[in-house]
Amino acid sequence: MKTAICIALATVCALASAVELPAELKSRYQTEKSLIESKNLSGFTALFADGYTWTLPDGKSKNKAQSIAEMAPMFKAQKIVLSEKFTKCVKHGDTYEVSFDAKLTIVVSKKTTSHYHEVGADTWKKVGGNWLIIKTVDTVSQ
Repeated sequence: MKTAICIALATVCALASAVELPAELKSRYQTEKSLIESKNLSGFTALFADGYTWTLPDGKSKNKAQSIAEMAPMFKAQKIVLSEKFTKCVKHGDTYEVSFDAKLTIVVSKKTTSHYHEVGADTWKKVGGNWLIIKTVDTVSQ
């Protein structure tokens, strides 16, 4: 489940950012944060493009279905709290690459709380009029 949680970190927003994001992406990260903290898995899943890939620190990759399957257990927690600091935002043609340093706290029960840390970059592209994440590349996932 630890690995599954990390993808969620790649796609969430906190109000405190070191880098100013374009308004559309800032809004998407705020939506993602809300969907994660309200444990809305179907809404969260809709923010990923069909061809989405997630590359882990060890270089292995997962497709959208594999990534969502790993994240799903997190959405059953009692409470999810997340924060993310954006460290870089670069436009490459029709995509944006947003680098982040994120932390996630998952309260499973009164006695069980997990903490996760992820550093990586999301690549966003406008698909069918909506900004969707097409890939996430993690350098830290613990």
